[in-house]
Amino acid sequence: MKSYLPLRLKSSRWKWIVFALGLAASVAVIFYLNVKTPFAKDDFAYMFSFATHRRLHTIGEIVTSLVAHYSQMNGRIVPHFLLQCLLLFPKGVFNVVNTGAYFALVCLIYLHCRGGTFQQFRPDWFFLLQFLLWFLLPQFSHSMLWVSGSATYLYGSVLCLLALQETLIRKPETGGAGKTVWVFLLCLLAGNCGENWGAGLVFFLIAALVRLRIKKRKPAAWHVAGLLGALCGYVILLAAPGQWKRINRVNVNKGNALRTMAFTFLKITTSTMSYFFVLLLALLFLLYLLWKRGLLQAHLADIGLYLLAALASIYVMTPIQILPIRAFTAMTVLLMIAFGRLFCALPWTEYAQRHRAFFASAVLICLAGFCFTFFPARAHVLESKAQYDTRMADARRQMAGGSTELRLEAITSNSRFSVYSEAPDLKKYPGAIANFGLAWYLGAKSVVSK
Repeated sequence: MKSYLPLRLKSSRWKWIVFALGLAASVAVIFYLNVKTPFAKDDFAYMFSFATHRRLHTIGEIVTSLVAHYSQMNGRIVPHFLLQCLLLFPKGVFNVVNTGAYFALVCLIYLHCRGGTFQQFRPDWFFLLQFLLWFLLPQFSHSMLWVSGSATYLYGSVLCLLALQETLIRKPETGGAGKTVWVFLLCLLAGNCGENWGAGLVFFLIAALVRLRIKKRKPAAWHVAGLLGALCGYVILLAAPGQWKRINRVNVNKGNALRTMAFTFLKITTSTMSYFFVLLLALLFLLYLLWKRGLLQAHLADIGLYLLAALASIYVMTPIQILPIRAFTAMTVLLMIAFGRLFCALPWTEYAQRHRAFFASAVLICLAGFCFTFFPARAHVLESKAQYDTRMADARRQMAGGSTELRLEAITSNSRFSVYSEAPDLKKYPGAIANFGLAWYLGAKSVVSK
């Protein structure tokens, strides 16, 4: 068997031994970061029912809580159901589940890059995708490590990529009523996973069906069912009374709406260029190579679906004044897939030696870059964990002294690997979700930042 590892190992056995060791190291790193990442921000509130403000213990109580949550907070039923189910258990359960979900995401990205198959499995691709996630995600902790963030962005990514895989990529092209129902339900769940992924999924499926019509090909029943399911899930999200209350809460500037949207549009555009400038240049270079070899027309529509979905996933945030960095998670994943599909479309068999040299260089450079960034990232994660432990000890001391209106230090970090990055978690007023959630958790009357 021909080895595709950067180091040209002669034995297939050694190839898989190296792969197993690399996979074990990857799992250990992600699991370790999960273990060292504490509960933060919204996590405490979601341990309790939004209907009764009491600690959740059963699935029935979660359903009641989600009904109240739908009217008060937002319409993300699916991710918050998963979140509150996980919070019924000790955090160790989440650490295991989240590590598994992370590698499920890597596998699904790989499948989309490689046309939906594990045939001729490429271990170097598998590891390269992990490095790209590590380097490209603008807010790694909020998307992949934070309990509340993972429920929306990591699990949402897994559900949406699985929905696309089942709807448009997986072979064979025939299936009965069972597959149609399965795809509808899967896309229904995926479409409700969040504003970003929901928009990306809907636009992807619409564009795919339009492409079939242009080619005068009749779409399969499950293609249409997938679009209907995604639309239903997304409409359920957007129709939530709590969704509009949330938008009104974050849109503090009630002035000219068009001016505000133009400002947010510009902010999204500049942020996209800031986060993905190198990746976008690489995409343009690969498009140029395909054009030079006369292969662009055959692949442009296919790649365009992912690029359109990437743009839809982030520009859907234009009406909202606050743009959390983690909202770029869907765009990151979709751009990675577009890059991977373009790369695989190139005729590398004509340049086998260059192909091996490229991957040898890419994997080794990424490995060096990972080693260079991991230890500072680990230090930031441990620093945030120490701050969390110190604050919880302070809260216990204040309550032991008879106080129920607690004043605690807000935690913040400038590292994208810390769950407390982007903004201080606690506010000056007790009505913020991080404040009242922590108060419920501690059994205090209120919590405000010092």
